[in-house]
Amino acid sequence: MFKNILNTFFTKIFTALLSLIIVVINSKVLGANGVGEISLIVLSIAIYLLIHEFFSGAFVYFVPRNNNFQLLMIAYSGVFITLLPFSVLYYIVPLAPLKYFFYVLALSVIFAFSNVHQLILLGHEDIKNRNLINVFQTVILFLLLIYFFYIVKKITVYSYIYSLFTAYLLGLILGLIKTKKYISAYSFLGIPVLFIKVIRLGAYNALSNLIQKINYRLTYYFIDYLLGTAALGRFSVAVKLSESTWLSGQSIASVQYARISNVKDDKKAVELTIVLFKVIFLISLMSIAFFVVLPDSFYRLIFGVEFLGINKIILALAPGIVALSCNMILSHYFSGMGLYKINTIASAVGLVFILVFTIILIPAYHLLGAAAAMSLSYIASLIYSLILFIRYGKISFSHLLIKPDDFMLLKQFVGKILKNHK
Repeated sequence: MFKNILNTFFTKIFTALLSLIIVVINSKVLGANGVGEISLIVLSIAIYLLIHEFFSGAFVYFVPRNNNFQLLMIAYSGVFITLLPFSVLYYIVPLAPLKYFFYVLALSVIFAFSNVHQLILLGHEDIKNRNLINVFQTVILFLLLIYFFYIVKKITVYSYIYSLFTAYLLGLILGLIKTKKYISAYSFLGIPVLFIKVIRLGAYNALSNLIQKINYRLTYYFIDYLLGTAALGRFSVAVKLSESTWLSGQSIASVQYARISNVKDDKKAVELTIVLFKVIFLISLMSIAFFVVLPDSFYRLIFGVEFLGINKIILALAPGIVALSCNMILSHYFSGMGLYKINTIASAVGLVFILVFTIILIPAYHLLGAAAAMSLSYIASLIYSLILFIRYGKISFSHLLIKPDDFMLLKQFVGKILKNHK
């Protein structure tokens, strides 16, 4: 487990740094308006993936327990079934500028197929190959952007779209190769029964993640509508920097999810979650503090003069970022135990807060108001998850409080990871 955590952690550090460089390149080359359009395109793809999670949302839970070929067929069929409702949604809202409609559809399909294979790898705790695919896609994206922007001088948002399509198509091919060994017993017998199980359990997870994504990004649409695409570009850069501190939580939570899904001891699952909760709180607190103390002049130097006020936005986001990092551990505990409904309700609680405070705070405080609304939403979700974790884990709140000894726990945890990596 510790080797998987370390492998995932360093993978996410590498991809996060490379992704940050990509953000800097986009900011310098395309400006705040271009970055804003890219944010809407990527968000649209993410929304499609969340709709598709009705067919793949509980994959990590089902993969160790069921025929992987049948799961793959269910997920593949779901890609095309969900395209129509997504297309209608795209036109009604619209999620991104309509000129990118067909590009978003093509990217969504590629992303969905690629994601299914990564979930199969995660379900088998094949963390190494899953991380390999993520690194491969990010590196290809980076190299293609360099080619388009600096070699052939094609300075448009379409260059980013072409780069993204190629990177994830190649990632899909690599995923097909790496998951081939897990696909056997090519039988369609029993698929209808499994289909119903996947939809029933996946619906809770899909709904939870969909609501959570709305919590993450609803403010993007309010900002774009009320303050303009350039303001959205500035805000999205601050969010991306803040969310880069999630990499420790994401690294540990994904491995935790796979581990809990493959074990039956509830007590051990609770004990593991408590330890990881405290570790992530301390790591995320230190990580976000780094970005908070950097002066705004530093951000303008890196991203350009259009990107002013980044440090203040990050400061307003900081409490929520720490809360959400901790909540990742709790939500993956519930997912690993098959309790997806709890995550759905926790996300719904956050949605209520984001709706109320986004409407109140953005008109009054602009980008700082948007950041504060996000923080309040994340904190509300965490509080609900904590209450349910205490109930299901049969523990007291004091078990989760940070004590002086927990700093030693952090040191021992990191030391154990490094020792296991040698």
